[in-house]
Amino acid sequence: MNYQQVFLGSCMLDPSLINYGVLHGLKPDAFTSSENRAIWMQLLDNRTNNRLTDMQSLYLDMGTNVPAAELMACEKLAPTHAYGKKALTIILETAVVKNIRPALNDAISLIDDEEPYARIKTAIEQLNDLLQIEQVIEADLPQTIEEAMTWVNGQITGNTTDEKVVMTGLRKFDEYAGAIGMHEYVVLGARTSTGKSSFITQLAQCNLYRGLRVAYFTLETSSRAVVLQMASQRAEVNLRFISIESMEKQKLLKQEIEALKKMPLLIFERDLSLDQIEARCQLLAATWKPDLVIIDYLGLIRTGDGSAYERMSKLSKAMIPLKKSLGCTLIVAAQLNRGNEREDRAPSRTDFRDTGSIEEDAHRVLAIHRPSKDDSGIVQGCDRKEYLQELYQLKNRDGPLHQTRLNFFSPHTRFTEKV
Repeated sequence: MNYQQVFLGSCMLDPSLINYGVLHGLKPDAFTSSENRAIWMQLLDNRTNNRLTDMQSLYLDMGTNVPAAELMACEKLAPTHAYGKKALTIILETAVVKNIRPALNDAISLIDDEEPYARIKTAIEQLNDLLQIEQVIEADLPQTIEEAMTWVNGQITGNTTDEKVVMTGLRKFDEYAGAIGMHEYVVLGARTSTGKSSFITQLAQCNLYRGLRVAYFTLETSSRAVVLQMASQRAEVNLRFISIESMEKQKLLKQEIEALKKMPLLIFERDLSLDQIEARCQLLAATWKPDLVIIDYLGLIRTGDGSAYERMSKLSKAMIPLKKSLGCTLIVAAQLNRGNEREDRAPSRTDFRDTGSIEEDAHRVLAIHRPSKDDSGIVQGCDRKEYLQELYQLKNRDGPLHQTRLNFFSPHTRFTEKV
């Protein structure tokens, strides 16, 4: 039986097996034919970009390069989910055995040549290492030191053009608070209805236009709503009253939506559990390689049973290995409790709802606050279009704390720095 065809056919029936393969270290060179490698790469591409993985979809997506006979054979052999996993195990084991053949021949030659026991023992121990299906290869210390030195020299000379960083798009805040590095796990906190999602969407589209690859998990709304909000923020259009906007504004909104087609943006609205998000991120890291991953928001991620405190603590702890597996900036929105709103004070790191873990786990903590009154002493009620707000950097392991004042224009859901 051709287990490679069995596995690929199973992936067409059950796309979650694609994630399972990536999580278990399946690489293209594990497939012995170019046709099967091509099918696996197309499956990865479709899964990463949220497209269908059935045979018809693959046939259309692969175009003139489609290995039609092989694709049909894979579908014909596809049995059950459990059997697909068994086929994957056999593929991985076969790939390992194939890779150890040269080392095994070397060990046998040492025995035939009656080499010293120590050399034979070392060769056999190396074979045992090669038999491990999953290996984590860490950067060695000299390489790490070289990377650190390159970064320092770039900062000194100002030659940082190759360094990817994430910006909020608020010039003064970015200047004083510091750009967000690719190694950072960042939490953005705010009370309900104070612009948390609007801020994080604005941050996403800012970095898209800077050329970064952005993956956006929206647990509260739809992918269409995220696209419309990004476009309306840039076009400065009120989506609620779009029919009475000027023709120029309507045209600009359409142009901004069209522009997003060409942007390196993926939006996921159906990955709602922690397991689903972790599997998706593993797949993204192995294939699409994002520069920025956003999750809006932490409290909506489904996880196991337990109290609200236990759930949120578990989710916060899970973000650390998730960030490491992604290898890029991870920004997660979270809710603050009522303390600072009730007392009308600036938020603190201890104000996050249902957990004390976030302030410990995050590399950087940001928080948005809307004071009860503006600079004129007028209450900031629901009837306003423009609000005075404040953005705080409450924690930064690599730099200073900072605070800036913002204007939030609610018709465009857009933040600007207050002059």
